Amino acid sequence: MSHAVLAQPENVAVGNGHLLAIHADGTLWGSGFNGDGRLGDGTTTARPRPVQIGTATTWRTVSTGGGQGQLDSQFDPDYAFVVALQTDGSMWSWGSFSGYLGYNLSPLANVLSPRLVSAGPWVCASAGFNHSAAVRADGTLWTWGNNTLGQLGNGSIGIATSLTTPTQVGTDTDWASVSAGRYYTVALKTNGTLWSWGSGLSVGIPNSPDLVRPTQVGTASNWTRICAGLFSLALRADGTLWGWGIDSYNHLFRSVTTNQNLGPPTQLGTGTTWSRIACGDDHALAIKTDGTLWGWGFNLEGMVGNGTRVDAVAPVQVGAATTWERVAAGGYTSATTQADGSLWAWGDSKAGQTGDPSRTFGRLPVPVQVDSTTTWATPATNPRAALGLRTDGALWTWGDDFSAGLLGDGPVAYRQTMARIDSPATYIRLSGNERHTLALRADSTLWAWGDNQFGQLGDGTTTARLAPVAISFSRWKRIAAGGNGSLAIRADGTLWAWGDNAYGQLGDGTTTRRLSPVQVGTGHDWAQVVSLTYCTLALRTDGTLWAWGEPGMFGNGSTSTVNQLTPLRVGAVTTWTQLSASETHVLALRTDGSLWAWGNNGFGQLGTSGGFRSSPVRIGTATDWASVIASIDGEFSLALKSNGTLWTWGNNSHGQLGRPATSPPVPTQLGNATWAAAAAGATYTLAVRADGTLWEWGDNRQGQSGLPSFSLRPGSVQTNLRPVMPFAFNSFSPGAGVVGATVTLTGVGLGAVQAVAFGGVSAPGFTVNAGGTVLTVAVPIGAHSGAIAVLGPDGTAWGASPFQVLAAPVISSFAPGTAAPGTTITITGTGLLGATSVLLGSMPVTGFVVNAAGTSLTFVVPASSTGGFISVSNSIGTATTATPLAIVLATAVSAPSAPITIAPIPVQVGQPVRLGNLPVGAVTVVIISSVGQRVGSVAWPTTHSAEEVLDWLPTNPGLYMLSLQTQAQVITRRVLVE
Repeated sequence: MSHAVLAQPENVAVGNGHLLAIHADGTLWGSGFNGDGRLGDGTTTARPRPVQIGTATTWRTVSTGGGQGQLDSQFDPDYAFVVALQTDGSMWSWGSFSGYLGYNLSPLANVLSPRLVSAGPWVCASAGFNHSAAVRADGTLWTWGNNTLGQLGNGSIGIATSLTTPTQVGTDTDWASVSAGRYYTVALKTNGTLWSWGSGLSVGIPNSPDLVRPTQVGTASNWTRICAGLFSLALRADGTLWGWGIDSYNHLFRSVTTNQNLGPPTQLGTGTTWSRIACGDDHALAIKTDGTLWGWGFNLEGMVGNGTRVDAVAPVQVGAATTWERVAAGGYTSATTQADGSLWAWGDSKAGQTGDPSRTFGRLPVPVQVDSTTTWATPATNPRAALGLRTDGALWTWGDDFSAGLLGDGPVAYRQTMARIDSPATYIRLSGNERHTLALRADSTLWAWGDNQFGQLGDGTTTARLAPVAISFSRWKRIAAGGNGSLAIRADGTLWAWGDNAYGQLGDGTTTRRLSPVQVGTGHDWAQVVSLTYCTLALRTDGTLWAWGEPGMFGNGSTSTVNQLTPLRVGAVTTWTQLSASETHVLALRTDGSLWAWGNNGFGQLGTSGGFRSSPVRIGTATDWASVIASIDGEFSLALKSNGTLWTWGNNSHGQLGRPATSPPVPTQLGNATWAAAAAGATYTLAVRADGTLWEWGDNRQGQSGLPSFSLRPGSVQTNLRPVMPFAFNSFSPGAGVVGATVTLTGVGLGAVQAVAFGGVSAPGFTVNAGGTVLTVAVPIGAHSGAIAVLGPDGTAWGASPFQVLAAPVISSFAPGTAAPGTTITITGTGLLGATSVLLGSMPVTGFVVNAAGTSLTFVVPASSTGGFISVSNSIGTATTATPLAIVLATAVSAPSAPITIAPIPVQVGQPVRLGNLPVGAVTVVIISSVGQRVGSVAWPTTHSAEEVLDWLPTNPGLYMLSLQTQAQVITRRVLVE
């Protein structure tokens, strides 16, 4: 059974007479006692109401330590200090100068505002009673502060060995999380093992002396969470709760009131649904998977939260709410957040740390809301904003802009209700990732907004954009926003990339960051692309899979660590049709409707058993999968079947699977509704039903559902958007016409079409039949030849071939000017596609061929032609060459010295044709059908073999003529195709 070691940042910390919390916009706030500057607001003034700490908007986690003494109105608490991390991994500290801040102070003085300790990057940090510990992104462990009982773990012990700056503990690089307690430290490794060191009374090892180095506790390898105070609590992957250490006030579930050491970790109770824990000095708090809050232990100031001041030997439920989410326990104060974003505190409030000035110097034996604000939450590295397109192409956003401009409407940082942006522009496609968004307008131009640190917006700068900014070029077709980069496919099938390229993820053969789009190779056959943070996957029109960037997620089973700087083909499969990827897992479909996955599987997001998969593994046996969606955070997955049913699997911690708390590791159907489309955020889901209504479930703390309240929604809830309907543009006829001519389009859902354009010129109107399957439109004035573009609710569809707007033909030139019968003549000009007849002198020419642009016409000189002026006519007019074509009769040749051979005889449809005994010198072979139409040609240079395979595969049975032209003669042979 797999499990995950969790080092998730906490958004609230309770200390010695003070409370700190991180706001949804990344700002940090504090309230309570402030004698040594522990609030970090630049003063030593107590704050009975929360005040903002500095101006930074990138705080990620906060931890406070120091003396946990009880507050009386006559004296101040002992001391306190704070360690906090920002989203860039930097570590900051402030508060008491006692030597626990992580830097040297000269002269010694309290630090009243955040000061940088180290740029890191750090992933977690914990402030203890008189020391601190932290884990860096490379998995190394660091400690600093007091070392009286060996709590720094560096092999030494005693006050003289204390450290004022972070120092590495050992050389291991697999540390996952750490918690600093009172004279001891506990930590987890990535393999789920538990380690501790420091005071022998608290390390969880019976009869242990004080430990000066990290020592494994027991043999279990399924530990997931830890917390340390005077005692320790820990959770295992099976949801059980364990404790050890000094049991002063029954926080280890025992009816004792003496300082006893519980010894090794012991299971507390029989519950298997614990999900979060917090250790105070003498009391504990925990949350279960059903969202209920529980407390126990010492309760002099009501910090257990059960409405009394009586100690609780066993867990008692705190209130009746079932939406508790985060929890923090201080010396004599407790604080939690609910799923609606509200912050609550209770217990000792003498210094105003609960944020309620009416209760200062009083006690709060039951939870009371700090204020009416409902925007307190945990910052995350995943998007917390939602975007939606309406059927009229209007773009709407709502939620949290994550300090990156994700809402796209300027400086607005947070929006609970939906708002249209960039009006009156109309959009057809969206792609969002961690901190930026790409959007495709109806005119096929590309726009971007959000963070631009790596040039991921593609506008040639690294300036963040709070509103959409245009990207170079036009005729964009598909878009993919990655972690720090972007990719897009143009209408001609070329692939382009820009942004971060440190791992070669742009595929341009370099590791150079690109601030504007650069082409990936020279191919014109790219069909789909998905961007992971450090690598890219793409499909070509032949169904092959390609990858580049950092290896590991390519799906080729390779263990290589060498970055791939250009597209590499993955495997031999040629039936891939669709991809969807998070940073850590990939979902894919094949033409047979089967579902495949690879990558991380810690939450069952692959839909199969086992851990990480380096190669595609088939999920189930179903062959009716229609589309797949990997969540942005990489922890859950969605898929639609061809019958419109929606299936979900993976992590369900926020109700993002649309079902109760269970997290199925295999695809599980969600209800019986018929769905048309779905999108997966970090911890929430949006989906459109076949009736065009939009629904949402999961995490709504940032208002992602566009509803007027924040909550976790484990069941689907309809929003007030009504987006896309099924839409497809299949064909059109005729392929050419004059201005004003009627063109008929066929497809599905054409009633939702918003515009039709010919070569970029929109028609003023059109009509659609009642079933939405036939659309008729007149070629508009000013139209010119090119693709027919149909703007539908989910994008612009293009005609499979260009439509030619007919005008009188114009002949610019022809070549050659002298030719023998059977020679191919090429005419260049304009307006040639609609040609209805060609005359050579007075002789009609059949089988002429015009290119798609109408700029070239070719025909074969008839055998009996005597030459003359060439005329080309269409329904508008006629054009004639300025000079005649002169006919030169070739020297009659009955046969070459060695007759040309044809094999096989007869030729089968689809079978290649071999010619033998070819004459020396350049040879051109023209294939002409029985009705005189040219169907192909092949040219060999001067040097060629006596036997060559004709680059022509007959597609229809019949009699064909091969005209072999050399500089001296024309040889004709007949070929029967069966």
